[in-house]
Amino acid sequence: MGKFTAEEIQIAKAVDLVDLAEQIGIPLKRKGRFYQAVGMDSVMIFNRSSWCRFSQGVGGSTIDFLEYFRNMDFVEAVKYLL
Repeated sequence: MGKFTAEEIQIAKAVDLVDLAEQIGIPLKRKGRFYQAVGMDSVMIFNRSSWCRFSQGVGGSTIDFLEYFRNMDFVEAVKYLL
């Protein structure tokens, strides 16, 4: 099963990224309005829903976060988030 509805993808993207990061073992520290990954100064989480790793020029949604930090493909990431 690899097909998801647009609604399912929106639900997956709406997962709180701060909670997700801590759940998969990436500790965070609050920096003003943002969160920064401990030990990875260039990783920032904005609005609890998007992220960027400035040193690598990557970022995006919760789905992209799992693809990047847990080496999941799109289907695995969406299933994990749902």
